[in-house]
Amino acid sequence: MLKSSTQRVLVGYLIAMVLLHAFFAVRSWRDVPIGMPDFTIFYTAGRILQLGERNRLYDIDLQRQIQQQITPASIVKRGTILPYNHPAFEALLFVPLAPFGYTAAYLLWLAINLSVLVSIPYFLSGFLPILNTVPKILWYLAMLAFFPIFLALLQGQDSILLLFLYTIAYVQMRRGRDALAGGILGLGLFKFHLVLPFVASLIFSARKRVLLGFLTVMAVVAAITVWVAGESGVLAYPGFVWETEHGKNYAWGSLSNTINLRGLLYEVFPARSWQHALSLLIISGCFLGAAAAIWSRARFLRVQGDKSYFSFDFPFLVSMIATVLVSYHTLVHDWAILFLPVLLLSESLFSERQELQVARYFVWVAIGALYFSPIYLMCALRYRHLEIVAYPLVFLLLLLIASALRISPSPGSTHGLTAPTSN
Repeated sequence: MLKSSTQRVLVGYLIAMVLLHAFFAVRSWRDVPIGMPDFTIFYTAGRILQLGERNRLYDIDLQRQIQQQITPASIVKRGTILPYNHPAFEALLFVPLAPFGYTAAYLLWLAINLSVLVSIPYFLSGFLPILNTVPKILWYLAMLAFFPIFLALLQGQDSILLLFLYTIAYVQMRRGRDALAGGILGLGLFKFHLVLPFVASLIFSARKRVLLGFLTVMAVVAAITVWVAGESGVLAYPGFVWETEHGKNYAWGSLSNTINLRGLLYEVFPARSWQHALSLLIISGCFLGAAAAIWSRARFLRVQGDKSYFSFDFPFLVSMIATVLVSYHTLVHDWAILFLPVLLLSESLFSERQELQVARYFVWVAIGALYFSPIYLMCALRYRHLEIVAYPLVFLLLLLIASALRISPSPGSTHGLTAPTSN
């Protein structure tokens, strides 16, 4: 159980961050009715399907026409439209919101996101015994104090939904329902760049049924995508995504907003694309390989003792952090899924497990940096280089990999067992 003094410090810190977010939200609210939030892309997709033009989902001219009708002021202010560049199957989620006006649809989606957030602690509490002793209000403060979650809510993004799916997948894997967990991850393919690396890290683990469930749902999702967008839409999608990702006309065309390895390496090799690409490939491969090795190590090694074992949580959170860093496209709101690794790390630190004992203070510093909202605001608004926010996350991942490497079998250790299913 957390000491009351520790809880008071956490509450004070989290409230300070929440108040900062509230101030920022009030200042930004005037942009919502005119269509500045990212929710515009989903609303546009829903409108296109509602009009029966599903085969033109990736027609940039039709998207521009829709946005000129519903949010003309945002195009003037932004200088361009926000193109819908997600897989077609996700657009079905927003068809029920299309009949509403823009602001009403935005508020409905915000309510859905908040409802999803509220449910997450109830799914996790049985698996995090120490954090389960703190009041639920502290969980909710921790959510709203995490700037990526706040931004995902403000922008009307779908990152909260992906956080929920990762949470459910984690719970099912802890329960030994690996095929179901894999299927749930398959539903997260609307952000495939934040799911595929995680699944790839499982290839060398003992959890093959996760891959089976994932591939099964992926096939279903692919079929739905073809049905929604048509064969021509599916064939046009890769080129459309590449164009909108690299086109300087769009909000995410600048790598200064990309908070991952790709964004950091661009700062090192801004004018030499081949060096940037090669370095990104090598480092990404190393990080994913390390995550896969930790899954494999957890399969064969369990250090016994009251406070020392290689827990299931450890490879899971390492893979999630590595996934965020190696993903080709990662914006601030995408970091909302890191709330789950932060919870798992906090539980491990409070539990004083062996794998984090040496680096525990450095890990706390890294988590504190990720939770310090002024860093995000200062890097975005003053320096316009958000990619440097990724440095604490890289530091955290390296700490975790080093911590995993130092665990070795003790004389009473057990080999040939999978990682324990409960803490």
